[in-house]
Amino acid sequence: LQAALPPTLAGRVVRCPGDDANVARADIVVTTTPAGTPLFRAEALRDDAHVVAIGSATPVMHEVPAAAFLRSQVWVDTPQALHEAGDCLRAVEAGWRADALAGDLFDLLGGAPPRAAPRTLFKSVGHAAQDLAILIALWRRLSGEA
Repeated sequence: LQAALPPTLAGRVVRCPGDDANVARADIVVTTTPAGTPLFRAEALRDDAHVVAIGSATPVMHEVPAAAFLRSQVWVDTPQALHEAGDCLRAVEAGWRADALAGDLFDLLGGAPPRAAPRTLFKSVGHAAQDLAILIALWRRLSGEA
């Protein structure tokens, strides 16, 4: 991982187990697992942390503690995440209200101003249109079109 990073990030990006001590030091926490239980306690997150949860895309998977939703400004890639991702489903069971959602990725890309919140959480379940857009952008860049 470190060898693939530009020098400005080397040493600042760390792949680590999701234990509370590592989470407590992180500005950004990225989860990419098919876990069935949360990887860390919500209390371990810094108040100004940003969580990017791109794993656990089915109702039985759950990698981010539900309590993290309760104290975060929450964004999703698509509204379907609210019904597909175990993280979102467990958060609703814990008292998070889907109407508190800040918006989806399309809102962000369309210029919607983010609401002010010290902690943000982005939950993704994957979306074919996003995958296609990334593929087109990569193809253009690699072929010299961009």
